Amino acid sequence: MAKRADGEGSIYKVGDKYRGSLRLEGKKRKYFTGRTKAEVSEKIEAAREALAQGLSITDPSQTLSEYLHRWLAADKKHSVRPSTYDYYARQVERAERHIGTVKLDQLKVAHIQHCYAALLEEGYAPRCVEMVHSVLRMALRRAVQWDLIPRNPAQLVKPPRPTPKEMQTLSPQQVQRLFDHTKDDSLHALWVLLITSGLRIGEATALTWDDVDLDRGSVSIRRTIQRLKGRGLVVGEPKTARSRRTVYLPSGTVAALHFHEDRQKIERKKAQNLW
Repeated sequence: MAKRADGEGSIYKVGDKYRGSLRLEGKKRKYFTGRTKAEVSEKIEAAREALAQGLSITDPSQTLSEYLHRWLAADKKHSVRPSTYDYYARQVERAERHIGTVKLDQLKVAHIQHCYAALLEEGYAPRCVEMVHSVLRMALRRAVQWDLIPRNPAQLVKPPRPTPKEMQTLSPQQVQRLFDHTKDDSLHALWVLLITSGLRIGEATALTWDDVDLDRGSVSIRRTIQRLKGRGLVVGEPKTARSRRTVYLPSGTVAALHFHEDRQKIERKKAQNLW
C-alpha cells in the first residue's frame, strides 16, 4: 500500500546543503537534501506527486525492474499518449532483461554499460540503444528527485552513436513510374496523397470522406491511426495541436481522389449489405 504524505516540514540549512522533509503516514518522515532551497522544494513536490500516484519513495533497495514499472505506472501511464507510453515500456523491457535484477541503490555505471553492450551484441542498432539510454536516464532522474538514489548513473554513460543515414527520396522519374504502375491499384490514391501532400501515413490512413473537400481541393487532419501493442490499429488524436490542420492539394492529387471516390461508389453498390 502506498505511503500517504500528511505534511511538509520547513527547509533548513545543514552545512553547505539544505534539508527538508515530507511526513508520511504515521510519524515517519522522508528527508530530502539539495544544494538550494528550491532544489529541496522541487524534490518534495515531486515526491508528493509520486505518493499520490502510488509510487514507493521509501524503498531504495527495490530492484531496477520494480522501480521502472512503478515509474511507468505513476509518471507516464496517464500523462502521455498511448503510443508514447508503449515506446517507454518497450525501452524499459529492453533494459530490464539485462540489469532489471540489480538493486536500484546499487546500480552503477558499469551495469548500464554492460546493458548497452549486450543489446548491441544481440543485434540492436545503435539508435535503438540510444533510445533505451534516453528513457533510462529520464526514469533515473526521477529517482534522484525522489531521493531514492543520490545521483543518476545513466548521466555518466555515453550511449553508442548512431551512424547518420542520408534520407533516400524518389526522383521525379521514379515517382511517375510508381504512379503509372499503381494506377489500377485500389491504394493508388493513397500513394499519390502521401507523396504530394507531406501527410504522415497515420494521418492519411485515418482520413474519411468527411475530412475531404474535393471542391476546395483540401483535406482536414483531425485524427491519426497508430499501432499499439496488444490492441492493433487504433484511431486517436493527432500528435500535437499544430498537427490539426487543413492541407491544400495539387490538382493531380484531387483528380486521383475523385477517381478513387467514383470507384469506391461502384464497389459499394456491388457489395450492397456487405460493404
